[in-house]
Amino acid sequence: MKTALIVVSVIFVAIAAFSGGVYYGKTKERAKKESTVAQPTQTTSATQTTSPSATSTATSTATALTNASVKVTNPTSGQKITSPLSVTGEAKGTWYSEGEFPVTLLDGNGAEIAKANATAQGEWMTENFVSFKATLEFTTPMSPTGTLILKNSDPSGKNPQEVKIPVQF
Repeated sequence: MKTALIVVSVIFVAIAAFSGGVYYGKTKERAKKESTVAQPTQTTSATQTTSPSATSTATSTATALTNASVKVTNPTSGQKITSPLSVTGEAKGTWYSEGEFPVTLLDGNGAEIAKANATAQGEWMTENFVSFKATLEFTTPMSPTGTLILKNSDPSGKNPQEVKIPVQF
């Protein structure tokens, strides 16, 4: 009788452990899929980086670059830009710190030619999208192309994200 009870207990523990492993694996897989979602709505080859080791590139057609956290309406991918450049769009409140996040413009060689903070145009302490605006003033570089980079303000450094938009000068 005692042996049967031990066998039943071992079987019960094994089933519980297996079920937990299957649940954990599915939860981990679902979380991985959700963290790499990017839905651009412009013909683009813009790159979204959600961590130092995870980069995704996406292409589609319409008018604004969009991912899970940022919608950039100006400039569009590949657009010819001049100074001063007005950068506009929407970002989830979680992208802001004190109502701002950094925007950097690089020339074709990767050299920084302008930097400014995008400023929330409304209440940013939300998980919803909030309009932003930034103005960058720069001297037109010799290279014909460059990259506009929007980075989330992440004081903890635990969740770095960025959106890269190719531009022309």
